[in-house]
Amino acid sequence: MKRDRSEELYRLIQELEPEIGGRCYNSHIQNYGPGGVWKGAGRKIRYPVTYCEKDGSKRKFSGDRPIRIIRDSPLEVEYPSLKEEIDTVHYRFGSNEIYIYHGIKAVLEKIEEKFNMDFDEILEKHDKRHG
Repeated sequence: MKRDRSEELYRLIQELEPEIGGRCYNSHIQNYGPGGVWKGAGRKIRYPVTYCEKDGSKRKFSGDRPIRIIRDSPLEVEYPSLKEEIDTVHYRFGSNEIYIYHGIKAVLEKIEEKFNMDFDEILEKHDKRHG
């Protein structure tokens, strides 16, 4: 399904990514609560995304969305366009990478195809109602 998608769909992709990235788990970290009480093995962590700067350099980010640093001193940043982000945002697992925004987009498009629906239309109606 190759077509131009709405900004709203890209915002949804961006909103969904932390739901995946926030479910990473490290079983080698021990959890201790207040007073040193052991809470069990493992800890859920926010897996950072890696994205590319305009100059090709790569940065990690674990917030809501990537930012580009335009100048270090004084600090000046910008948010890349959502359509631009989809081509650079990925998780790095050792020498492997997964382009997570592309993956989420593919899943949403598979849902559209399977259930004969259109997220662009749904999101447009939602925005009009919740303006």
